[in-house]
Amino acid sequence: MNTLPRILLGIALLTAAFTSASRATVILFDDYSNAASGSLIGQTTSDGNATYDATITSSNFQRTSVTWTEADSEVADSLGSYMAQTFNNPSATTWMNLSSNLDPVSDYTFTIDYLNLTSGAGNGVFAISGRSNSNSLTSIFTLTLTSGNSSIGVNYIDANGTTTSLGTVTGIVSTRAGGSYYLSDVEVRVVGNTQQLFLGGVAYGSPVATQGTYDDGTTDLIRLYAKAGTGAFDVRFDNISVVAVPEPGMAAMIGLGALGLWGFGRARRIHRKNRI
Repeated sequence: MNTLPRILLGIALLTAAFTSASRATVILFDDYSNAASGSLIGQTTSDGNATYDATITSSNFQRTSVTWTEADSEVADSLGSYMAQTFNNPSATTWMNLSSNLDPVSDYTFTIDYLNLTSGAGNGVFAISGRSNSNSLTSIFTLTLTSGNSSIGVNYIDANGTTTSLGTVTGIVSTRAGGSYYLSDVEVRVVGNTQQLFLGGVAYGSPVATQGTYDDGTTDLIRLYAKAGTGAFDVRFDNISVVAVPEPGMAAMIGLGALGLWGFGRARRIHRKNRI
């Protein structure tokens, strides 16, 4: 084999090895299969990588059994025997967080595979902050369900408390209860100090600011929030994860670096040959 093909093969193998080594890393995952019903406060995720905490007012945050199935067979198959639930009495609020400190992690994605919202009367609000250093309704995405309406309002509240509408998403009618709707593949993609909301793979708005700041030495967590309106508001979710995303282009960079080294070595060989 000539020198050039050998070098190119080496570059390809090196790039493949680097790509494999830099694949997305699961920081935490929970399918709520590691215990029976009961409070989730102080409990660990099913992979043992994080602990739950919550601030509740006339509400609860617990693991609850799944006693229904959805008409969509793929969704139904994804549901286990248990999932997380926060039940809020009228006007009650719940803050929930996961203990994994994401401050040193630049890019990652938080995913809820299955999110079920049920509002007895009035509005119910569920919110997600992808990088948060406090329980504050700023730099956060909100989903607002109005009782009896499948159209769920999608908003972003900025650092000044100003709310911007990102549109609406149609919830899928759930078989769990009347006035119950669900969403699949709810994602917040965090890149440094920005976050972007995706619902069912569709982006809602452009990247916006996170509340916390990447790598500033302050603990940043995933925070969830629920608030009931004039009636009770029930939120249930299953199969959550936080996955670190490797920086784009690194594999290509190492391949180019190797190609540069080959070029440098070749130039040296030509130089030595010309001196003979």
